[in-house]
Amino acid sequence: MHLVTYISTALMAVGMAHAARRPKFNVSEPKATNPQAQGACNTTRGGEQACGPNGSEAWFNTGLETDEGWQPPYLNVSSVVTISLDDFWKGVGKRCYDYRPNLVLPGREYNINPVILAALALQESDCDSLHRGYGLTRCVNRNCPKGSSNNGKCQYPLEINGQCAARNLRQWLDGSNGNILVALGKWDSWFIAGSGLNRNKGFTAEYPCSDEGKVQNALRRDQSPPNLSWLHDTLNGWFQGHNMSGPAKDLRGKFADRGNCTN
Repeated sequence: MHLVTYISTALMAVGMAHAARRPKFNVSEPKATNPQAQGACNTTRGGEQACGPNGSEAWFNTGLETDEGWQPPYLNVSSVVTISLDDFWKGVGKRCYDYRPNLVLPGREYNINPVILAALALQESDCDSLHRGYGLTRCVNRNCPKGSSNNGKCQYPLEINGQCAARNLRQWLDGSNGNILVALGKWDSWFIAGSGLNRNKGFTAEYPCSDEGKVQNALRRDQSPPNLSWLHDTLNGWFQGHNMSGPAKDLRGKFADRGNCTN
């Protein structure tokens, strides 16, 4: 065997051995908790005591079950615990892998962790670029960036769809001093006092199925009520590598069964 071939073979063997020793990512492994969060737990739990690395559902939903409505605590976007982008592509987000540039580049442009954008795309469309005419992130036409093609629709080109989501998140973050809870709430039609809705009070657990709430639901992309466990499902579920629509549905929050206004 030639020396060069021998060395190459040896290096390959070392690399394979190293890869074999490297522990495979386990979505259920305990994670470090967010130091800014209240009620955080190392592994995501669902139900009445739902919690995860970014805090407890009860903390996220402060005020939701009161007459005054939602009063989001402060959780800076820079502190949010997520899985790594590499683990996302290899695990729960493998369907999104082919759309990496359409999610990573807008994240960099708007200074948003690409895992956040990718996880939202997975949750919204299962990374199906044709999903109900709204594309990867299901960005509605009225939120489409100016100058986009296709008559203002954000489904295509794909980079416009990712930019739409990233731009909206950045605007909501900048308007709330970086509060990821407010930004994610706005993503799913939650609101705080002063919006003019719900007698100018905050979003409440009963609002989606009120007369006014049903009118607002009809304006939503799928015309369904907002998910009352949205913050927990997203921050402690999707962002941690859990498929909250499938295998990990038992990890959803206490409101998970309120999918419409008839149950």
